[in-house]
Amino acid sequence: MNFVEKVINLIKNNWKAMLFSVVYVFGFFMMVAFSFGINDYIKGGDYAIFSPLLMCTALLSILSLIAKFILNLIFKEKANDVAKKSSIILIPIGILITITTIGGILLNVGIPFDNSSELSTVMSIFIVPAYFIFLIMMGMFFLLVTFISFALLRFAIKHTKAVIIIFFASSILWFVSLGNIYIPNNFSIGNINNPQTTLQDIISMGEGSYNVVNTFFIHNDKIYAYVFQKAHYNNRGDEFFVVDLQGKNKKVISNSDEIRLAQFIYVDNNEAYYYTMYTNSINKINLETGDISIIFEFKENEGGWWYVQYEQAEQKFYQIKPQFKKATNYKIEDEYYNSYYFEPRTITVKNTKTNKITEHNNVIYWNVDGSILYLLYGEKKESELYYSGNIKNIHVDKIILE
Repeated sequence: MNFVEKVINLIKNNWKAMLFSVVYVFGFFMMVAFSFGINDYIKGGDYAIFSPLLMCTALLSILSLIAKFILNLIFKEKANDVAKKSSIILIPIGILITITTIGGILLNVGIPFDNSSELSTVMSIFIVPAYFIFLIMMGMFFLLVTFISFALLRFAIKHTKAVIIIFFASSILWFVSLGNIYIPNNFSIGNINNPQTTLQDIISMGEGSYNVVNTFFIHNDKIYAYVFQKAHYNNRGDEFFVVDLQGKNKKVISNSDEIRLAQFIYVDNNEAYYYTMYTNSINKINLETGDISIIFEFKENEGGWWYVQYEQAEQKFYQIKPQFKKATNYKIEDEYYNSYYFEPRTITVKNTKTNKITEHNNVIYWNVDGSILYLLYGEKKESELYYSGNIKNIHVDKIILE
């Protein structure tokens, strides 16, 4: 019997086991992809690498239990042997995935070392080690997931209870690892793809929009926020919503493109006034019904561009609505304000009658609503590189201005 005949006979005698192995490997890839997709959907990319690892363990546990049912149904007493042989295939596949992933990153990205200037060289000293740590973590993730899948498939036949325990344990640990998530109490109009809004999400809403500020405000113990082009929250559409002071209980008010790129100027009773460069106009929206109407339209190139700056829109608003420009006994000085990020900083509140000055540290946002000063606090995490996601202990305080 020649080699070809041996191969044909081997396939004839083991085609079911081979087909099972192919299907299981395909399921393995699907579970790894789903683990990242689920975390991305719920947290919008704001999660540690162990979160998808825990989710992947839970999904692979389900896959191995399904595999046990199929193996017992088709192979009966040979089910355990087929499971052992199929699991061995995962080891070289995992090694190949790890090498391919790291190699692909290195080929496409290279080593991020820049010696074009002294500053670039110094930055590279910190960036390059972090880059290799990232590659090592990715490699360890794929190797660990492969080993977990290998072990679960072997355990599934004779140690089913252990696999079930692993499923529940990894699911619970995954849920805990995500931090602040919750089930919203109410829904309103619009497509809510990610109702798990948090205060961390809200301070990131304006990122990626050039020269757009004041994308949210606090009024009557509620936070109103606008978001656009954030696939994790609203499928890259328009969304104006309200949450409580904990960033929970989300309710969508409007999905209209008339509020696109909204920059809020003033709130009066139940209406919020805002400028949008999308239509180059000042509009107002009813905070209950979501009804929108135009207050003022700027002429083309009135601000020197096709749209005006926020400060120009604010000035025009108080010209057409002078009744809102009220005198106040308090003057608030902000040491730092950036259009793109909300970095913790100090603000001072001065009573112009008594000259009493109060400092508030670690403020990332503030606004005055009537006689109440709302302060959104947060502390910078331990990192030299700052970005809006690098904030911890976020909470809202309100202070009565007497």
